[in-house]
Amino acid sequence: MAGCNCIDVSEHNGNINWEAVRNDGVEYALIRCGFGKDIESQDDKYFHINMENALNAGLKVGVYFYSYADSGDSAAVEAEHCLRLISGYKDKLSLPVFYDLEEDKNKANIYDIYTMFAGILNEEGYNVGCYANQYWYDTVLKPVPIDYTWVAKWDNKQPDWGINIWQFTGTGHCAGVSGNVDCDVVIDPNMQALIPVPENDIVNITVKVEAPENVKVNINVERG
Repeated sequence: MAGCNCIDVSEHNGNINWEAVRNDGVEYALIRCGFGKDIESQDDKYFHINMENALNAGLKVGVYFYSYADSGDSAAVEAEHCLRLISGYKDKLSLPVFYDLEEDKNKANIYDIYTMFAGILNEEGYNVGCYANQYWYDTVLKPVPIDYTWVAKWDNKQPDWGINIWQFTGTGHCAGVSGNVDCDVVIDPNMQALIPVPENDIVNITVKVEAPENVKVNINVERG
């Protein structure tokens, strides 16, 4: 598919033929895992199906979570909801987890909402980014520290600041997907899904024990 190396999808796209998507030149998929409260009815019904089939087709996958949070506390609930759904795919992700912020109710406490969600996922080892449109990035999100940016700007001109992913249309077409589909360009292929874990420090300890030859010496080491 010319000009597009990524699509983002949810249950609204129905059944997807991911082999056909891959054969159409798409390398990446961003798949919605859920939205809102941590209840099963707000899990994306096609999340696990899409994840398994996209991975089996050889695509590099990431996930996003759609927010209805209006406070840091409700964002914490959304973070736990997201973690419940994605934990089984932790070592299979190729992109950060993106928090989808576009509801009016997000605006008043946007700093607390984003930093709470991102902080909880960071503690579990996930890198986090934000999905929003260009206007929100220019206004609502200005005070928010965001590591990875996924920007919706539906025209033919890519944003000229250092974004990571550009969503350029919501009415694209791709083999394997019925009807319209959101089309994106992954600009930065070096994004990391997980926060690097530092290698354990190695401490060398030399213990000199003086004892008669016929005495057995046992040394026990406990980590503290």
